[in-house]
Amino acid sequence: MNEQNRKTLLSIISTLILICTLISGSYAFYVIAVSEKVDIATEVKIPACASADLGSATQISLTGDTAAPISDLKALSSTTYRYAFKVTNNCNVTSKLVISLAPSTSSTLPANALKYAIVEQGGSLPTAGSYLNSGNSEKLLTSQIVSEVKANTNITVKYGYELLNTTISAGTSKNYYLYLWVDYYEGDRTQTGANNNITLNKTFSGQLIVSDYSEWDGGDLLGDTVVAYASSSDYTSSQDSSLYRVINQNGYRYEGKDPDNYVMFNNELWRIIGAFDGSSIGLTSGKYYTKLMRVSSTDATTSTVYSVDFANSNLKNYLNGTYLNSINSASQSMIATAKWYLGAASSSYGSYTAADFYNTERSSTPGYGVSTLTMNAKVSVMYISDYGYAAYGPTCNNTSVYVHNYNLECYKHNWMYKYTYQYSMVPYAPSAYIMRVQNTGNLFPEQWPTDPTSRSWRPVVYLNNDVKIIGGKGTQANPYVISQ
Repeated sequence: MNEQNRKTLLSIISTLILICTLISGSYAFYVIAVSEKVDIATEVKIPACASADLGSATQISLTGDTAAPISDLKALSSTTYRYAFKVTNNCNVTSKLVISLAPSTSSTLPANALKYAIVEQGGSLPTAGSYLNSGNSEKLLTSQIVSEVKANTNITVKYGYELLNTTISAGTSKNYYLYLWVDYYEGDRTQTGANNNITLNKTFSGQLIVSDYSEWDGGDLLGDTVVAYASSSDYTSSQDSSLYRVINQNGYRYEGKDPDNYVMFNNELWRIIGAFDGSSIGLTSGKYYTKLMRVSSTDATTSTVYSVDFANSNLKNYLNGTYLNSINSASQSMIATAKWYLGAASSSYGSYTAADFYNTERSSTPGYGVSTLTMNAKVSVMYISDYGYAAYGPTCNNTSVYVHNYNLECYKHNWMYKYTYQYSMVPYAPSAYIMRVQNTGNLFPEQWPTDPTSRSWRPVVYLNNDVKIIGGKGTQANPYVISQ
């Protein structure tokens, strides 16, 4: 394709219009529609008081020959790796301007192997590029940005790498070039040689974003972030490359073998079950409360003996007394007092799916000897439906039957599985039994054993809707850091 024909492929403006607040400054977020490796500027207007037509966007990508390692000198001297764009401030106040690059979740090129340079047109080119993930350039995108990028470009992003942080005066425009390429040394900053092959057969796709970052500095709501990640797309776990997803199934849930749903809470590692509208747990409708489960389990003892009447059990009292008081004050303040449901599994539980358990937990069917169908508490244990919904994989999903004829492959794709007996809060209707997850991964009703130390429980809490992410990536090595 010749240069003239390539120029005709220029994408028209793609602007995401949010709110422009002109009190002490202005807020704006825009996805940049850039031309694909052609030397023509694509206009983007900022901030939101400027109107623009919504057009189709071509995302930035490195594939094939352009995804091969190349020296800084060659990349910066070629238009092949260059994208041009224009930013215009049509408001009557100076705006903060932050330009960042957000890789899609489907990108496979490691960020530490990518280099970039961003320069104002007419300015001097640098002699070398900067690593994409240098310093504190990586920022967790707000749920609003994630949602808007998905709506506008149909790609899913989680993080943005800050390329430029500056200001733009009222009524002015700035024209930029962005260069992006694969480092000749493939991220080996000792520069001993380009021979580690970590970029072999890898590709990159992403989206340029313009924002004033006014929300990023204060963190994003944890529940809203979970909701923003919900889609039909699969994510790749940073732990072992297994697939997982966040999907709305009676709450926005993490499902799969080992999702990136880790949170540091009470100086311990916890994991996100999902985000739930307040109306489903007796709290504020339209607000999302994040449900956490502690990673480590605790052996049951005679002092934490379970009862089918969970609302009046020793375990419930222990969790909301001695255990709750052991949590540090900052973490305690984040926990919501929520409604928990105590409906029982019926005699036909052998054909239940996760959705069936969810419905019976909230039904009017009481368990044997159970005094109430709901309770208000800060701490509890998992539902059986929570366990069922957490399964997702190539040979299993949560529409499978979970009890006697349980698909034994499911536990291999369920992040809640632990090689131990785990108690739920779900009673069994016909007898004085409770539902447990066995060490084989399937479910079974059980009367409280004579020796409870062979069983365990894990605390579960709902966090308040105003809890924010202030750091971390949600991985096991770098869990979300939260604050209120």
